[in-house]
Amino acid sequence: MMSKTLKALTIAGLLAGTTAATAYAYSHTSYQHILTESQVNSVILGARSQGFNLVVANQRGQINARTGTVSFVVLLRAGQDYRVHALCYNGCNGLRLSLRNGVGHELATDRADQESPRFNIHATYTGAYVVTLQVADCRAHSCNVGAVVLTRRTPSPEAGQLPHHA
Repeated sequence: MMSKTLKALTIAGLLAGTTAATAYAYSHTSYQHILTESQVNSVILGARSQGFNLVVANQRGQINARTGTVSFVVLLRAGQDYRVHALCYNGCNGLRLSLRNGVGHELATDRADQESPRFNIHATYTGAYVVTLQVADCRAHSCNVGAVVLTRRTPSPEAGQLPHHA
């Protein structure tokens, strides 16, 4: 009986310590980071309601106002449908989103200078692709950005060829 009580107290102490550490971390996180995180999570939930239920990449960061561009590599599988969606906050006035293949050819893009560009694609080969976010105008020293790449568990029968815009 005593060992169960001791285990319960130990678990409660660990949970309390984890909760306190989480609260401490969030209290020192900027409002803009929390806003970006919340918006990216909303994008993921919205995409899931459209059948894009597996997260392939989930990136966050800041774009320096001088360079205005950030990229990351994502591995995609031939025959799969993907949703690529990006967000921009903290002085950001428009974001451009593009996808290139391994040799640098642009395959899909959304250059409408929105805060939340996106597109759907149907990958034609398995391999590395490069997702690039470019801020049209960053009025702050740096702008917070987030990007997600999601796929469906199984390809949809109506999927078109690359690029397939949403």
